[in-house]
Amino acid sequence: MLKNVLLLASGTGFAQLIPIVATPVLAKIYTPDMFGEFALFSTFLAVLSVFSSGKYELAIALPKKTKESESLFSLGLWIALTFSAILVIFVPVIQFGLTKYYGKENLDWVWLLPFSVLFFSIVNLSSYMLNRLNDFNIIAKLRVLQAALIAGTSIIIGLYGNSHGLILASVITGFLVSIVYVNRLKGHIHSSVKKFKELGSRYDKFPKFLIVGSLFNTVSSQLPVLMFSAMYGASIVGTIFLAQRVISLPSALISKAVGDAARQSLSEKIVYKSDAYSYFKYCTKNLFLIGLIPFSLAFFVGPILIEEFLSKEWSGIGTVIQILIPMYFVQFSVSSLSSVVIQLTERLKIDLVWQVSLFVTSASAMFLANKVYDSAYVTLLAYATVYSLHYFIAYLLACWFLKNVDENCSIHN
Repeated sequence: MLKNVLLLASGTGFAQLIPIVATPVLAKIYTPDMFGEFALFSTFLAVLSVFSSGKYELAIALPKKTKESESLFSLGLWIALTFSAILVIFVPVIQFGLTKYYGKENLDWVWLLPFSVLFFSIVNLSSYMLNRLNDFNIIAKLRVLQAALIAGTSIIIGLYGNSHGLILASVITGFLVSIVYVNRLKGHIHSSVKKFKELGSRYDKFPKFLIVGSLFNTVSSQLPVLMFSAMYGASIVGTIFLAQRVISLPSALISKAVGDAARQSLSEKIVYKSDAYSYFKYCTKNLFLIGLIPFSLAFFVGPILIEEFLSKEWSGIGTVIQILIPMYFVQFSVSSLSSVVIQLTERLKIDLVWQVSLFVTSASAMFLANKVYDSAYVTLLAYATVYSLHYFIAYLLACWFLKNVDENCSIHN
């Protein structure tokens, strides 16, 4: 377990360090408005990707037989390909709706969404399949490759004066990395319609409940982009996006790696009823202790350092960082493992209720803060506070679910 965590952490760390190092260069090439446009593109990519694979990637770790995991992986790929093809038909409708809502004419990047959705789905499904195969080394290497490609192409395209360079770099990188993943896993891709129907039916809770829940979760996490673009304009959205990019390093470095590596271990402990609760508490406690000092330093020192490197048009990013850091610390400590537990224990109805409540409360908090204070900072603070509370609630739910698993084990023994 520790070896897997360190391997994924090193790969994820290098992958996240690359855009952090590239940030001062990118901030000189691209304006806050351009970052805001990229944030809007990324938001709609994230929202549409919720539907793209039927959420079957989250079931890949569950079957005892690897062949069944491969069939779930293949099923997800076929769903993603079909969804992306259908999405092309609806691009004009999406473009018209966004133009009306945001009052912007230059939204040609919408035509790139179907391709980006497909590439994202391939990479996401492949990561889960490689995780199931315990091929953590290739996951780590490909994350570094992906980060290097997107940073390099963003800089090169931007230097040629293309204002859509961030978006184009994302699409090009997605395409290239998808090819590498498919080539690596081509021996694990099947096309048995009978097996697809059998496994699709057995794990139908995932598309039935997790798609809706994930949609609310994704929209909730992207509310600053979706609402701020209309409330305060692209510039503040670009500032928030860059701030999130900077402060996500410690979270991505350890928390995501622990979540990925612990997924299979937690799955086995839940399936075989083997003290899952203690293992979960051990992981979250260590994440809290590991993150305490770095996040504290980032809160007090980070804003000063980042504003030294950036030009005056990025003023205010220090305040945004301080508003968001407490939320990211709570997320770092409990979120990745809590979500894994909720998925693996298949408490999907409760997860759906939790996700809907997260969306309703965070959107309401932002709407009220905007109406009462008309301040981007206060509105962002309201969002971060509600989100932090929901992360803590998810942690309590995960503890409750795992206690029930262990108690049932004791009864049967």
